[in-house]
Order: sequence, then structure tokens, then C-alpha cells
Amino acid sequence: MKNLWIFCGLAFALPLLGYAQKNVSGTVYSLLDGKTEPLPGAIVSWQGAANHVTTANDGTFSIAYRNEGFLIAAFAGFKPDTQFVESGTSQVNFTLIPKHVKLAEVVVRDKQQASALKQRDVGVTQLITSRELTKAACCNLSESFETNPAIDANFTDAITGTRQIRLLGLDGPYSLYTRGNIPTMWGLASVLGLQLIPGSWIQSIQLTKGSGSVMNSYESISGQVNYELRQPDAREKLYLQLYANAGGRLEQSVVYPIKLSDTWSTNVMLYGRQQVSRPDFNADGFVDMPQGGLYIFQNTWKHQGLSGWETQFGVKYVNQDQQGGQVAAFLAEAKDSLWVAKMQTKRFEYWHKLGYVFPKSNMRSIGFQWAFNWHDQRNTFGLAQANPTFTGQENDFYFNVIFQDIIKTTDHQYKIGATYKFQNMDERFDQQYRRREQIPGIFGEYTYLFLDQLSVVTGMRVDFHNLYGTFFTPRLHVRYAPFKHHTFRFNVGKAYRTPNLFADHLGLMASNRMWAMQQDDADLPYAGIKQEESINAGLSYAYSFEWDYRPGAFRAEYFYTTFQNQLVKDWDASVRQINFYNLSGESFVHNLQFQFDYEIVQRLNARVAYRYVDARTTYNSIGLAQQPFIATHRAFINADYQTRNAWKFDITANAFGKQRLPTTRENPTAYQRADESPAYATMHLQISKVFREVLDLHIGVENVFDYRQPNPIVAADDPFAPQFDASMVWGPIMGRVIYVGARFSVL
Repeated sequence: MKNLWIFCGLAFALPLLGYAQKNVSGTVYSLLDGKTEPLPGAIVSWQGAANHVTTANDGTFSIAYRNEGFLIAAFAGFKPDTQFVESGTSQVNFTLIPKHVKLAEVVVRDKQQASALKQRDVGVTQLITSRELTKAACCNLSESFETNPAIDANFTDAITGTRQIRLLGLDGPYSLYTRGNIPTMWGLASVLGLQLIPGSWIQSIQLTKGSGSVMNSYESISGQVNYELRQPDAREKLYLQLYANAGGRLEQSVVYPIKLSDTWSTNVMLYGRQQVSRPDFNADGFVDMPQGGLYIFQNTWKHQGLSGWETQFGVKYVNQDQQGGQVAAFLAEAKDSLWVAKMQTKRFEYWHKLGYVFPKSNMRSIGFQWAFNWHDQRNTFGLAQANPTFTGQENDFYFNVIFQDIIKTTDHQYKIGATYKFQNMDERFDQQYRRREQIPGIFGEYTYLFLDQLSVVTGMRVDFHNLYGTFFTPRLHVRYAPFKHHTFRFNVGKAYRTPNLFADHLGLMASNRMWAMQQDDADLPYAGIKQEESINAGLSYAYSFEWDYRPGAFRAEYFYTTFQNQLVKDWDASVRQINFYNLSGESFVHNLQFQFDYEIVQRLNARVAYRYVDARTTYNSIGLAQQPFIATHRAFINADYQTRNAWKFDITANAFGKQRLPTTRENPTAYQRADESPAYATMHLQISKVFREVLDLHIGVENVFDYRQPNPIVAADDPFAPQFDASMVWGPIMGRVIYVGARFSVL
């Protein structure tokens, strides 16, 4: 413990923080009389930043990298050129056109897409911009993927209103979540944490499928979700969002950036959510969404100097207090004898990043990351006056340092670094469970580039776990573009994860099933649960084209995940209990997806996709079988159209195939369910009007067809009976919901 505090003190003494990225370089050209020539003396700057660089005699420039955003090139007498720079981009070129010059033969065809595959990334990474997030009622991170065919967002149960996402056929905790490439949302926040990221705060999301970089973590079994929040030096002087729906949900969000000087900026973010009514659309006596509130405060600071240093740090506080359960519990005087669900969460986060680019080499840099999380959670399922069913307290510390440089030329790049993670968890569910993890680790990554045709990234990390010993995490990513517009990608890698038995499956507590856990080793977490271990391999093909002057893209992807060990959740051994044990046999997932994007006519974009998932696990009770609650087939259509006068129309339709359901044959006939769910379809619509890029008013309808899972709660009429189960959710719980909203920006 003494060594831990020494390590923490040294880490805190560093002005710790994140990735120091290489500079963004390029050339600014002028277009005169149909000829392009380098333009010396042009000004290049990040939008919203006061500092800038000037192009050299040959028109070249190099500017310190910052979070993705807009880079502007300007020169007197020429029209400024603005380009959106994605995370990781190192090369950008500009062409400036003289003012007051009519160019009859110049046609601008490219535009920033709301959601697109990052073509130059070696991995299968999709960039989801804030423009894409406005297509639907995006209220938090778990609801930010309505227009993405790769991810499913499902309710964990029919009581708490909690959603989790599923990527590559695997539940949300198998993905690695990062904020600005700092890992977050592990432990008690593995599922709940998604609800604590307001969608209005998100600037962009980078969704990576399959194993990610070894620099981030040994986790990332199914992929990585990296979200970037609105920056202190953002374009807006004030951003305000309001939302209300017919189900009684109200939301308010404020982002207030403050520029303190040419190098320092800060912002204040406030978010509130209230459930002011008690909807019970299916008339089963239980409210469909819990009442109460969620309030979040965040403050971020950013410094971008001219000497190569850049730093950013922030704090966040969350207070959630909600109650669901029987409708009568909100009305009757004898509510203490009724079934309720109380969710109380308090969370504090602090993170800090520091990066330095060496002046004599734009490619040599060092970066530090440091983060601390405190989480307190209390959940009650059952009688209102009973002791909490589950309580958890957690303290986390994370440190990462990365050094990167080149070997002679930029064709050969490398990164090396070290990581330390400390996690202390104290949980109580019938009895007390304590876990303390200390994991120092080292890693290295080598990148080989050949023109724009071949990219190879190979990495290895070694971690020293105090509970699970030493383990190795090798990963390989290859990008090959033999022809223009045709790109192939391949990746393979190991990944590990410590299961969070209760936090990962909190929705199962909304039932009267008993929990049976394998407990045969007191030295392991939960007295016997081993570390999850997997191999993920993926192959993809992307083709971009232009037909009739309009852009399009086709993608085909296949990913295979196989587990060497997994925490198995067995519903089928008995309808009266849920069994947890270490895998004994096979467990794998095949995920195949096709996607086609095209601008059908000007300003009318369409996205069509089909996904096939084959997820099977060996259960001690029934052998190798399909995992429950996973649709084998999913079809997807999204279309958006914008008029010349800024009216926007968005429509998203989904068709889900049948899903295997756990057996309920032991129940009385009235409480039995089918062995599989029916196929069903949903549709969402939204209409919005933008006024001078300042005000966005929108109205929408979720679940237009009003499709709902019939009787989502087993034995809802007798919640204290052994058959009561609100965790058997496979479809929509809420019916048709109309919502209105407004987004207001002061530029």
C-alpha cells in the first residue's frame, strides 16, 4: 500500500494528461487561372483558437495537433478554406480561391458526412459526428446509436429504464469506453455509466470494431467506443438544449465555454433530467419509466501553449435518485407493502492529460494521462422499507504514459509506454464482496506505412495482475488499399476483462430469481470467477464511389470472437434461479454485416444495412446453444433529407428477427412464455427546422407503429411470488412516444 501511495504521489506531481499527438502538417495552395501553386504567408489556425502558424515559402505548414475540429487556412484577397480534421489525421492540404472571381467550371462535390468510415484508419473505425447525433432523440450515450446498424440498444429490464448497448453480438461491458482516449466506465459503471453521459455534451464518437490499440488497455473484447465532449475552446459562446416527451421525460442541458486568454479556456456543463409522470402504457400496474431526477455537473479546463505543451483536465459530479415499481406505490398510503425499485447513485470523476511535442521533431512526443473515479451506488428491489438489495462503493486510479517517435522516416513509427490501474470495490448482495486490483503494465506498438496503400500496426502489452498473474496481449492491424476507392482491413488480437458480477447484470435483480454463483476459489473475485479471455479477428472490405456526381459507399465486415474463458450466465437450469459459472466448453460469436450508403438525389441520403449474428455458448444445463435475447437477423434503413431552406427530415426503420428466450416451462401456465420471441419492426421519425445556424427546433415520434413487447413482466399481478421476473425483455417497452426539442447556440 505504501508503494501505491508513492506511485500516486509521483503521478499527481506530473501535470498529468493524455495523448500527445504529432502535428498536423500540409500545404496551402492558391488557385489562379486554373493553376495551383504553393502559397507562402497564409495563416493556418484551429477554429476558435487565437494562436496560428504561417506557411513557409513552399506553402507548407505544421500546427500542433488538438482534438478533432475545424482547421482554417486564410490569406488576404482569398476566400478562407475550412476543413474538418478527424482524430489521428496528420496531413491536410488547402486550396484558396481568390475573392470576387467567378469559377464557372469548379464544382464542389465533397462534404463532411454525418457518419462515415475513417478511410485512413488502420482499424475499422466509424466517426459519428454531432450532426449524426441530432437525427434522433439522443439523450445519453446509450441512446446515441439509433441510426447505427452496428449497435443494438436494449433495456436491461422492464423496471429501471436502464439501457445497454450490444456490439458484435456481445453485451456492452465487453466494449472499452474511453473519454478522449482515457478509459472510463468500468466497475460499477460498466452498464449504468452509459446513462451518465448526456448526448448534448458529445461532439463526436469514434466506434472501433474488434480489438483496439494496446496503448489504451488490455480490454476491448468487442470494440472501443471513444467519445469526445464539447471543448472549452468551442465555436459556440453558449449551447442550450431542451427536450420533453409525451411520457413525462424532461431534459435540460447547458454548455458554457469561456475563453480566458489566448492559451487558456474553460467550460461549464450542466445537465438535468426529470421524470414527472408515471406512464404505464401496457397497464400491468408497473410504471414504464422510473420517477425522479438525474443531475450532472462538469467543468473542463484546457491550455494550448506555443512551446509544444498542451494540457486539459476536468471534474464531473453525478447525482441520481429515481424510483420505479408498482404504480400504486406512488399513490397509496400503504405503499411500504408494495414492490418498488430505488436507484441512487453518486459519482465523482477527475481526469487530467498533458502532452508535449519536441521542437526539433514534430513526430516525437510524450503524453501523460491520469484519472480518478469515486462511485457510490444503492439499489433496492422489493419492499420500500427493506434494506438495499445491492450496494457498491468503488475507488479507481488510472495512469498512462506514452512516448512516440519515428525510426529514420515517417514510414516507421513506434510508441512505447506504461500503465498502472488500481481498482478497489466493496459490494454487498446478501453478503459482502471485496475486490482490490492492482495492474501495472508496459506496452509497445510499431507502425509501418507504405505510401497510402499499406499500413501495418502491431502491438504487444504485458500486464502484471495481482489476482490473475502475468498475461500478454498481442494485437495486429493491417490496412491494404491496392486500388483507389478499394480498401481491405484485417485485425486480430487478444483481450482480457475482470467480470463485474453484479454491476454487469443489475437488471437481473428486478426479479425473484435466486442467484447461484460458482465459488471454489476464495482468492479470486466473487470467490471463484476467473478472468474473461478472448480472441477477436475481423476482416472488412470498403468501396467508395461516385455515381452521377453523388457519393456512395459499400462495406462488408466479418468478425469472429471466441472465448477461452467467460463468465456464463445460465437462465435455463431453473426458472427459479440464475446460475453464474466459468465457461466449460465453447463460446463464440460470428458477426457479418453489409452496409450501403448513397446520396440518392441531392441532399437525400440513404443508409441500408443487414446484419447476421450467430452467438453460441456452452451451458452446463443444455449444452451448446444460442445465447438468449440476441436477434440473429437485423435489417436497417435510415434516410435523411434537407431542403434548401433548412428543413430536415429523418426516418429510421429496423426489422429484428426472432430471439431465443430462456425456458419458463416450470411456471404455471399463466406465467409461461414462448421459447422464442416473434420478429418485429420499429420506425422513428423526426422533423427539424434550423434558423440561421442558431436555433434548431425539432419534433419526432419514436416507435411510430406503437409496437410493444406484450407482458414484459412475468407475474406482474403478484410481484412477491417466486415467478416474478422483470428481466425477460426482448423488445420495446414504451409504446409510441412523441417528443419535442430545441437546440440553441450563441455563435
